[in-house]
Amino acid sequence: SRTRTCTDLNSCGTVLSKPATTEACGVTTCTEDWNCTGWSGCQNGFMHKNCTDLNECGTTLNKPATLQPCTTTGECAVDSDCDDGDPCTNDTCGGDPLTCSNTEITSCVDGDGCCPVLCDNTNDDDCVA
Repeated sequence: SRTRTCTDLNSCGTVLSKPATTEACGVTTCTEDWNCTGWSGCQNGFMHKNCTDLNECGTTLNKPATLQPCTTTGECAVDSDCDDGDPCTNDTCGGDPLTCSNTEITSCVDGDGCCPVLCDNTNDDDCVA
């Protein structure tokens, strides 16, 4: 808030028309607008990506995750080289040098063949009732 001092220049001795001496400062809201790079290759058990708030709000309330665990299983040429046979991992080939990453699926998505731990048949049709 901000304050000001008001003086009765006519010396009326009343406060009936006295202006407010304090007021709240305007609060402007800023909506974060995150732009992220793709995930890096798997290094030391983690993949990372860089995210920048295009609106420069100075907050991180809705910032996407920038680090996630992964496992490295050797060199590859294409994603299919990285298939670990587990329907609950995303198998990708990336980085420099090209290496496999098998990242755990945690989202409830119909038809991907995976029923993650926090999903059930009400939010993922791959989960058995």
